[in-house]
Parts: sequence; C-alpha cells; structure tokens
Amino acid sequence: MQTSTLIIPVDNDLHLQTENGQVVVSSRYVAERFGKEHNKVVRAIENKIESLTRQNCRVKNLFIEGKYNHNGNEYKEYLLTRDGFTFIVMGFTGAEADIWKLKYIEAFNKMEQILKEQQSLPQDLSPQLQFMINMELEQKKMQQQLNQVNHHALEAKA
Repeated sequence: MQTSTLIIPVDNDLHLQTENGQVVVSSRYVAERFGKEHNKVVRAIENKIESLTRQNCRVKNLFIEGKYNHNGNEYKEYLLTRDGFTFIVMGFTGAEADIWKLKYIEAFNKMEQILKEQQSLPQDLSPQLQFMINMELEQKKMQQQLNQVNHHALEAKA
C-alpha cells in the first residue's frame, strides 16, 4: 500500500495521510482514538462492507483494504476515506467520541484544502519550493483567522 503522510495543521494526533490523492485515516488510529479494539473496528468495517455489498451499494470509495506489520506479524487494516470514516464512526457515542469526530472532520477539511492547493501548483517546482509555498499559504490563512479573532474581541469589548 503506497501512502504518504502529510503534516496536518490541526492536530498531529489524527494521523491523516493520502492514498491515491484521497485523504484517509487508518482503522488502527480510529480504534485508538475512539477507545475501541482494532479487531472490532475491522470486524465492524467488514460487516458494513458485506451488508452494503449484498444491497448492491458501492463501498469502494469508503474503505481501502491493506496490511501492516507489528512485531513481525502481518495484520489487516483499512484506510477510511472521509465518507468511510463518517459512515463507521456515526455509531460511536459519548462526549469524547463527539470531540474526536469533530477533530477529524476539521482535519479532513484542512487536508483536502491542502491537497487542492498542491494540485494547483506547477509540478515542475522543487519539493522544497512547493513546501515553502504551501507554508506561506497556510500562514496567510492563520493570519486571517487571527485577524478575525482580534476583530471579534475588539467588538466584544466595545
């Protein structure tokens, strides 16, 4: 499975990565963040795949099957696209689960925006120059957000 991990400006604990131009997250990190056993998350995904396939629903755009190595053994994992993530975690409940859901949604949005911006850059630029341009774009966004916060704070004082 060929993946590349990108730095997310939101929360580095989320472990989002890209796979074939899509933002995805491993079922291992979903299990960890939501306090579930990974084998149970894998089973839940496989049950959904089986159920949806029986109903002639497309699941290819939700989950990407893969493997990972741990202590010399190979284990199954799934990479969840934004839609696959949403589909699986809808059933997770509790205040902490809600917080993680919101963090992942925000991170997916930011990562997808970064991918769009990277695709609009000329591809003949060096990776270092592309990185610098992306950092500049991100810094401008953060400055705009800071300006908005300051503006709202000044309005609240008045």
